[in-house]
Amino acid sequence: MARTHAKGTDILIDEFSFTGISNSVGIDIANGNAEVTAFADTAATYAEGKPATNITVNAVYQVAEDAALFAVLGEATDNYLSISPAAMADGGIVWITKAHLTGDTIPTPFDSAVTLNATWAGTDPIGDGVILERDTNITSTVTGAAVQQGAVSSTQKIMCFLHVISAAGGTLDVTIQSDNGAGFGSPTTRLTFAQVTSTAGAWVATANGAITDDYWRCVATAGGGSPVYNIAVTFAIIPL
Repeated sequence: MARTHAKGTDILIDEFSFTGISNSVGIDIANGNAEVTAFADTAATYAEGKPATNITVNAVYQVAEDAALFAVLGEATDNYLSISPAAMADGGIVWITKAHLTGDTIPTPFDSAVTLNATWAGTDPIGDGVILERDTNITSTVTGAAVQQGAVSSTQKIMCFLHVISAAGGTLDVTIQSDNGAGFGSPTTRLTFAQVTSTAGAWVATANGAITDDYWRCVATAGGGSPVYNIAVTFAIIPL
């Protein structure tokens, strides 16, 4: 059986890749169930609350990354996190969620490395998803491979992150399509991101089910002004 080693872990936080500077990532998930058992009940009864997530990333200090994190520390602004247990590639697995930064600490003991340890807390489910597109050099139109990620029920939604790690020239348009077959003979556009104009950043798009199509793909088009875009598009089906 194939093995996946953590050495290949990829971490994207908004437009920043923490892959080359981090050495530890932790993901904690809690269901938030509360017991509501009454005397007349024959078994324990529970009410499901909102999920709770906590993510910790330990990394070596970098000026740009720390400045971006510190700017949203304690605010209601979400960061978009995509974490893959292997080097990101089209069709690979990924966990995605949006969460608030709750801690940004920079320990600097004498004669030691300057580190950047950050924590996030969220009330959105962590999506067990797929990488629809990972390309470091988009200069024209790229159509990702079809991925059978499944249909979306009426109690679910699709959530997709667009991470633009670097951008130069022109514009970038990204859409997410679905179809009922791998051949995409009659694709339907399900998500459309706002056009990116030579700006690194991260954006989220969502749509509620039900969607009976079970195949998904990304179409990214760079145009005008000698564009070069380094992007990752991550996708998951999560509860409403």
